[in-house]
Amino acid sequence: MTAEQLAAARRLLVFLTALAGLLTALFKPQNHEVTKVSYEELSAGIEKLNAAVAANHDDVVMLRGYVAKMDGERLLTPAVVAVDAGVALVPIPAPSPKRTTTVTVLSAPAAPAASAAPPPPVHEAAVQYHPPKFDAVLRMAN
Repeated sequence: MTAEQLAAARRLLVFLTALAGLLTALFKPQNHEVTKVSYEELSAGIEKLNAAVAANHDDVVMLRGYVAKMDGERLLTPAVVAVDAGVALVPIPAPSPKRTTTVTVLSAPAAPAASAAPPPPVHEAAVQYHPPKFDAVLRMAN
């Protein structure tokens, strides 16, 4: 055999090996068990995430409703206690009947500042994504 015949035989052998590999890959039954388990686990995680997002949205809506309800009502503000010699002093009863302490009580304004911007509106709940079943995905892929 000449060198050209050997090279041609080698190319033919490489071509037949590649063709056999291609046919095996196309017609071999595929095992999707590992892929199916992973897909189902991820789908379950997405469903849990949907529930968490919905719960968070409901919590935000309830908190915003609470704040809106409290807006306009007089909130209990803690009194700021300071001692000042130039302001009229208000006696505050001490725990012991033998002593009294004189301090100035400066209270914070009851209404919120007029310059405070209202909070932004609550957005609508996010649209939930429900992944399709694994068998449907396999049918779409084939």
